[in-house]
Amino acid sequence: MDRRHCNRDGVLSCALCTSSSRETSGHLFFTCQFSVECWLRIGVDWSSLPSAPSLPDRLHLVKACVPARIHREVFLSVAWELWKCRNDKIFNDITPSVSSWLARLRVSPNVQSCRFNSGSFDLL
Repeated sequence: MDRRHCNRDGVLSCALCTSSSRETSGHLFFTCQFSVECWLRIGVDWSSLPSAPSLPDRLHLVKACVPARIHREVFLSVAWELWKCRNDKIFNDITPSVSSWLARLRVSPNVQSCRFNSGSFDLL
């Protein structure tokens, strides 16, 4: 994230996990322990993919794990809520939890309903 000047006063490690991993978009959304736990809560297990999977590979797996008609909405909503958790930690010092992330994910379609098919997230 430092390439886009989204770092925190020179801190380059991930805000969501306890590892000292550099915060990249790939780490934040897919390999960070917090994000892995979040994806697992909705039935998506990245460990079944080969190392360094492409974005289309990840979308294909999401499509296989959630109803196909809403896989894009799920993918984008998960990423958006992870980003909001990151920002809450950085700017508001709110410690993220998987349960609070899931609660926010469940209300996300109501907030962004104009972008989704009706009833898209009834299954979450």
